[in-house]
Amino acid sequence: MGARQKLNTAYFNGGLLIAAIVGIAAGSWWVFFLVLILTVAGSIYSGNIRPATQRHQHR
Repeated sequence: MGARQKLNTAYFNGGLLIAAIVGIAAGSWWVFFLVLILTVAGSIYSGNIRPATQRHQHR
């Protein structure tokens, strides 16, 4: 597993933890999923989570 994958996993797990805390505090699965989606989308938008890039084969 490369460094980018490890960082992406760490940021996703952080979002999962935050969503779990907020979801438990609210007592709602809907709040959990909403916060999870918002934290992951925010991390992707800010560049913390970087999707894999396609590698071009050089001939």
